[in-house]
Order: sequence, then structure tokens, then C-alpha cells
Amino acid sequence: MRTVSDMFLEAVQGSNSPVVTADVWLGGDIVRAGIGIAGGQLTFDSTRDVEGALSIVLLDDESEGSALSQVIHAIGMRVNVRAGFQLADSVETVSMGWYDIYDVKSVDAWEWYDWRTDAVKTSSVVSVEALDFISVVANSPFLVVQQPTAGADAWATIQELCTGIVSVLDPGFPAKTIPAGLVFEWDRLAAIKQIAALWGAVKPVMTPDNQLTLAYTSDAGDVIDDFGVQINIAAWQDSSNSADLHNGVTFLGKTPEGIELVGTATEDSGLSAWGGNFGYRPLRASSDLMSTQAMVDAAAATRLQTEIKSRAVTQTVDALWHPGVELRDRPNLVLPDRTVPTEVLGATLPLTKGAMSVTLRLPVTL
Repeated sequence: MRTVSDMFLEAVQGSNSPVVTADVWLGGDIVRAGIGIAGGQLTFDSTRDVEGALSIVLLDDESEGSALSQVIHAIGMRVNVRAGFQLADSVETVSMGWYDIYDVKSVDAWEWYDWRTDAVKTSSVVSVEALDFISVVANSPFLVVQQPTAGADAWATIQELCTGIVSVLDPGFPAKTIPAGLVFEWDRLAAIKQIAALWGAVKPVMTPDNQLTLAYTSDAGDVIDDFGVQINIAAWQDSSNSADLHNGVTFLGKTPEGIELVGTATEDSGLSAWGGNFGYRPLRASSDLMSTQAMVDAAAATRLQTEIKSRAVTQTVDALWHPGVELRDRPNLVLPDRTVPTEVLGATLPLTKGAMSVTLRLPVTL
């Protein structure tokens, strides 16, 4: 969860009005500060490469004309959104992230004091669509083929790939090195994801301060006993589904000489044990980064454990407006008859007052 005060959490439970502000930037210059917001929403989805999406309606009463130098536009502009509450004697907000603007539509309004000659522009209502800055990485393919240095530090290589595109924040993971024979032909984001795979179930994400870092895809977020969100549930749906459930992994790699390597791992106990009532259902995965037998064996075992941990059902619930919620948070959801450990897979936060929706993953124990 984003870092907030106890008063902020109390405001979530109370009747306090939300406060949302937006600043629009071009390069290092702020174009509009504290711009008025007429509506919109933020959507977060941990299943996407680009996890954050912003749709917002801005009231731009500072625009003076139609030239791009004078208005909010989609040519390199970005917007930072902050959300929170008016507290007793102060306003507390948290950054909801920085977003690269890719689509802008504006409607201008005038007042006519003399219907023939004197029109005064009163405002522009600007509808903005934007994505978090992983989208900037995705939209910055290589101009020429890249071949990283074998044996180089893996995080330093990611940092180099991001130079001039996004700033980075070292996740502090154990050191890894780039294997021999690796070539990046076009897709910069794919290259970063390929390197991130050296740490297992890891993906590149953006921090609220607009820095690219790496995060584990499961068991990564804060465990929250007091989630700060009341969820009133009249009915709860439990389900069981074996689609896409695997009890074994075959992991393929390749030596620097091009010889194929095969590592395997199978589940040895429980209802879904390999060869038991559930049969034989392997998942196949591969990575040229895995260049030794030990590496493919370890990758198979790691992927199997990830598959087991990720067995879950999802449910979307309405919750009180809470901009402190983050993807991968692990709230303990209290139901009338039990407490369920969950993980936040997605959330939609309206930028005006109203309930938000939270998509939770609930574990399935076999």
C-alpha cells in the first residue's frame, strides 16, 4: 500500500470528500499545475505489461489558442495525478503515478459579449488518455540490433537499456550476469523482460515516482491486516476450475554453442500430483538465457512453484474510495464467516467521489 497517515486511513472510512489534482509537464517544465478535474478514472491491471491507464477530463482555463505550444497535447506531454483527502487542517495526497499522454481531445468554450466581434475564451475541456511509462519503453524499439556483453551485470544492463527513456530504481535483487549469445533485435521492453526473467517470476513496473524497477509477480506486496477498505458483501462466489492448471514443467534452454537443454519438474503430492487423479499436465517454457543444465533445472523448479502459488480464483468487489491501494497488495479480506488472504490484481479508481472496484485473487488450496 502507498505510504499514508493514520488520518488518511480514517478519512477512507469517513465521509471526507476526495481531493484529486493533476499537473501536466512537457520535458522538465510544468505546463499546467493543479489543473481542475471534471471526471475520469485510473485503471490498474497486473496482468498487463503496461499496468496503469489514465482516462481523465481536465478543465484547462489557461489555454489561449489552438497552437500546440499553448494547449495540452499528445506530443511528449505527461501528467502526474495525486489523490487523497481534505483532512481537518490540511490536504494529504499520494502520487498515483506519471502517465504518458497519447490521445487528446479538447472542446473550447467562449462567451460573446458582442455577438459580432468580441468573443472571450472561457475554458477548454480536455479529454486525455494516457498510459504509465512502461508504454514509453514499449514504444522505443532499438534502431539497430543490440548485443549485450556476456558476463555483464544484469541490472546494469537494464539500466543502460533505459538510458534517455525512463529513470530507474535498483530493486536490490541478488546480482545476476548476462549469459553469452544474447541478442536483442527490436523490442526494448521484451529485452528488459528477458533479463528480468533471470530472477524468476519478475516483471518491470513503474513506481509512483516514475522510476522503472523490477517486482516479483507474486508474494511481492505489503501484507495488510487492516486494509482500510470496508467491503460489504451480500454474496460470495467460490469456484473451482482446472483450465490452465499444470502439475509439471518442461523448461528449454540453449548452450552458447546452440545445443538444446531440457529441465523438468513435477508436483509430487496432493490432489494434483503428477500421475495421480489429475494425470499428466505439463507446461512448456523456454529462455535462451538458461544456458546450462543447472539453470534449466532450476528454472523448471521455480516455474512449477510459481504455477502452484498462482492457483487462484478472482473476484471483483466494490470498496470505499482508497487511493492508497496498490497492485500486489495482500489484504486479509474479512468475510462474515472467515478471513481470506487475497492479492490485489487490479483496481479502478474514479477521479471523483464514488466507490472503487478492486479485483482480488484468492488462493486455491489443493
